[in-house]
Amino acid sequence: MSDSPSQKGNHFKRGFIPAMALLFLLVAPLTGSAEIIYFDTDNCGLSSDYVKCSAIDNKGDKWVGTEVTGYGSLNHFGSDSLWFVFAPGVMPNNQITSMAFDTGGNLWIGTLTAGLYKYSSLSEWQSYAADSNISGVNISSLTVDKNNQIWIGTLGSGLLRFDGDSAWAKFTMADSLNDNRILAIFADKANRIWVGTYSGIDLLDSGWHYYDSLNSLLPGNAVRAFAEDRSGNIWIGTNAGAARVDQSGNWTVFDSLNSGLASNQISAITVDSSGNIWFGHRATSAQEIMVSEWRGGTSWQVINLDHVPLSLYVDITCAVTDHSGNIWFGTNGEGVAVIKVEPMAVSARNDPRPNRFYLGANYPNPFNPATSFEFSLPARSEVDITIFDILGRKVRTLLHDSRPAGSYIMRWEGRNDDGTPAPTGFYFYRLKTEREATTRKMLLLK
Repeated sequence: MSDSPSQKGNHFKRGFIPAMALLFLLVAPLTGSAEIIYFDTDNCGLSSDYVKCSAIDNKGDKWVGTEVTGYGSLNHFGSDSLWFVFAPGVMPNNQITSMAFDTGGNLWIGTLTAGLYKYSSLSEWQSYAADSNISGVNISSLTVDKNNQIWIGTLGSGLLRFDGDSAWAKFTMADSLNDNRILAIFADKANRIWVGTYSGIDLLDSGWHYYDSLNSLLPGNAVRAFAEDRSGNIWIGTNAGAARVDQSGNWTVFDSLNSGLASNQISAITVDSSGNIWFGHRATSAQEIMVSEWRGGTSWQVINLDHVPLSLYVDITCAVTDHSGNIWFGTNGEGVAVIKVEPMAVSARNDPRPNRFYLGANYPNPFNPATSFEFSLPARSEVDITIFDILGRKVRTLLHDSRPAGSYIMRWEGRNDDGTPAPTGFYFYRLKTEREATTRKMLLLK
């Protein structure tokens, strides 16, 4: 069976016309020119405001799984800025709970009670609902490891591993796990499998290891989210705060008392292209949809994502960072909120493509506490923008990610990678791609 966005379903144009106008909200606490964009059933044709999961494919397209009055729907947002909703009958009439891409570009989709599905890179659907290994289980989470193995978490039936062809393995409390009720799964860069449950963490790393609030510094036993930062630290979201585990196994706990975390109820975590950690929270009161951002040290900001009056509790359900560094948060009642973070393009969409590699002078200079500068790329590049002190020591990595051709503005807030303020002095900022590099000097004067 074949189906592609150009063939079936409903198309909805992104709102730059009155009938489909997007709701833009400029939020003052966000730094620089960051803004929030909302996608919901009223402004763009999203199939439901109840978003359960999301993923980014290797082209940078966004995929969103929703619940529609008990049924599921798959939504796709492509480079053409169009939302595509897959037609009824393509997907099972079931809540989509989780999704993940394998290295071949196939999208694996978990449902609440209708089993496992694959939407291939060739736009073909395959159902595993009748497979006896998966039939009748409630899928809660999915991840794909470095060996292209699909790991499937369930609510009550333990953990499943599938090679994508015919080989299955099952892990339960009878042999491996401490709880069959799985809330989150994550495969890190070292190919360790982190399993979050209602009773703590089961970690597969050359054997099974178990962590809870009694034998470790895990702040809470209901573990709903994982992420890995650029240093290889694992971030864990629980019902009682967050924890960071470094590569040496040292734990650091963040909660609403010892940090700027807005709430201890954490349901989603993602890392942006500058290395900042974003936390999505479960609602603690009506009309309160919050996310927290940690920039290192004691530097935090809290953002309220409410944009319509509600009389119900709304949680952040998922979070992903796209190829442009923007953060996509799913909610269980207000659709999708996108926090557009710096660097942001400053050239108009129809401007000529920059024809040179360029790093501009910062302004203001001298500065205190923040300064900005422009850079341009003539072609898509892997970009590193780094701040060094006068002795050549790295102070801050501002950007380490792929960027398309264009002109951008980058802002430095005068802080080190750990979030502490940098002292007065001369600093160098370097723009480096796989082909070129250039450096300029600036003065922080307090």
